[in-house]
Amino acid sequence: MSEVPPKKLKHTKLPDFQESTTATDSEPGEKSEASDNVQTKMDYLIKKEVEEGPSKHLQQETEAKKHNFKFCLNSKTFSVACKTSMTVLEALNTSPIFRNEKDKNKNMQKEILIQRSKGAVPRAAVKTDFPCCLIETDEILEIDFIQKDEKRCTNQITADPSLLSKRSNPETLVTIWVKKEGGPKVQCLLKSKALRKSVRYVCVFGFKGERVKSALKRDGRFNNVIFKKHCGLSELGGDTNHELSIPVEDLEGKSFQVVVLSDQNQPESQDDLTFVKTEPNVASDADVAETSGSSQHPINTEQDKKQDGNAKSTTPSTKEYVTKAIVNSEEILGILRDQFPDLLKTLKKREKLKNKSEVKKFFREEYGKSVDNFLKVKKVKQLMKLSASVCQIRVGDSALGTGFLLFDRFILTNAHVIGLFTDHTKVNFAEFTAVFDYEDKDSGKRIQIKQLTDCCYGKDEHGRHLDYALDL
Repeated sequence: MSEVPPKKLKHTKLPDFQESTTATDSEPGEKSEASDNVQTKMDYLIKKEVEEGPSKHLQQETEAKKHNFKFCLNSKTFSVACKTSMTVLEALNTSPIFRNEKDKNKNMQKEILIQRSKGAVPRAAVKTDFPCCLIETDEILEIDFIQKDEKRCTNQITADPSLLSKRSNPETLVTIWVKKEGGPKVQCLLKSKALRKSVRYVCVFGFKGERVKSALKRDGRFNNVIFKKHCGLSELGGDTNHELSIPVEDLEGKSFQVVVLSDQNQPESQDDLTFVKTEPNVASDADVAETSGSSQHPINTEQDKKQDGNAKSTTPSTKEYVTKAIVNSEEILGILRDQFPDLLKTLKKREKLKNKSEVKKFFREEYGKSVDNFLKVKKVKQLMKLSASVCQIRVGDSALGTGFLLFDRFILTNAHVIGLFTDHTKVNFAEFTAVFDYEDKDSGKRIQIKQLTDCCYGKDEHGRHLDYALDL
């Protein structure tokens, strides 16, 4: 990046200085006074320059400041140069070596596991949206690919613009380390079984001023039980317990274990509401195309969401509320989750589906068929409405053809239906009836055709074949 030249002082006219240097007949005292005026003006301009602060170009340069770290993949170490505003995954995607490994068939449906080599607890796992500016210079991130399961991790990034602007500034960010096992009454903390088997600690980042509970919820990797129970963080190596309602900066740089502070469950609080945007995070997905080197790959997971009726979403496409769980739904939810693997296995066997991509494609096609069916129903309703103007032309009980009510009492049909091949004067219209609302032979409303208003059977002057009759 080219260096931005320092901001130049604004040009200011200094008449005293000019006069003192050009006057040849000035006294020594006058020159001294002029010099003092020049010095005063220069001091004022320098002070103003300091008060105005750095230029906009310098601020942009700071925001786009480069950062370096390393990653280890397949026992080989590679370096990455990125911007401090990037996430870890965005930075890794700038490396062709990482992208090639990620896009291999064996890794396409796996999750990316990223472990730090530095910090309070080495080998702690971070999410793919972890800010690059929190990675220490020349720190080595160990990259691996782990199997997904039904309770896989979520990857969310905040959609609050005020927080996004802070993500590239390490002075506004805080990191804490949480042990994967909790205390006696809340041992299973992580949603992902594969993640529990692979790591001992996870590294969570938060924004200064944010509550600990909000940071853990936004992280998305923890089971909802720690938010329902009255839990806290117990500092490892000490005997201090911290409430989840305290600011996250009070725990900066320390490692903790989740413990139950009270047997009384915690009520949902509106203070815990956090605007988040679900951002996919998997090694690869056949249904999502990579648009750029910094694009993120999906990891589909579920996130407990909470709805705040008083809050207003200004951008529904990027903001969504976390909704409360249905009361007393744990039992039925557990039953449905237990049945799902068997149902999925049966579906794959019945439809001869091999992998999850084919399952997704199958459901998309089935959904498309459902939409088509609804469209067909709409068309049927329209046809039923229009069918009220359709009639059947009969002679006695014999149906000759159809016609429809054009307007008033005029019925349009084909000339050949009523036998108008040559001379219509030979046709006995008293034999013809138009039957509306007919569903079978004996139903419908019969109307006697009185006369022929107009007809044509043959070619017109342009050679087009016409075959119509307008009856009354």
